Amino acid sequence: MVHTLQNDADTKRFLEALVDTKISEFKLICRGTDLEDIFDVSTPMPDIILEDTGKNCYVIQYLQGTKYDLEELRRYYQQTVDDYYYHRSRSATDLPEVYIIFICNYDYFGLGLAMYYTEDTSDGIEVVDGRHMVVLNSQYLVSNAEPEIIALLDRFRNLDNNRSVDTVWTGWEY
Repeated sequence: MVHTLQNDADTKRFLEALVDTKISEFKLICRGTDLEDIFDVSTPMPDIILEDTGKNCYVIQYLQGTKYDLEELRRYYQQTVDDYYYHRSRSATDLPEVYIIFICNYDYFGLGLAMYYTEDTSDGIEVVDGRHMVVLNSQYLVSNAEPEIIALLDRFRNLDNNRSVDTVWTGWEY
């Protein structure tokens, strides 16, 4: 699991490449056992939640294997994060843009791409509601992402069973 982001500069570059936006600053919302204050402990939980000063929230989870339907998991995370922000501000107008980011050691969509970016649609029309899902595939065949993202995926790809996923974030360079 991705429990720590030990290099803020690398994390910032990764998120900027992912959302194609400059981020002035970000802060940790919660990780590890702190997530139990937001998520039901009997349900899946992301590894970490960050927010930036531009009113964006990033929910990041590393997945090993095909245990979950990512669309259903995204809907659950989105609802839980919206509920968290709503109760914090008591206003539906203060909900942030939410990026649900799954870093997978398998190709969920089966097309060989490094990065898949999905939006909600209704009858083929994009629904603009502040929800985004990004699925990163460490077993990619086609390098369709920025170098910062590919570098991180390559680190996940090269993990062996004796190393913690935490080490992927430590000293990350591209």
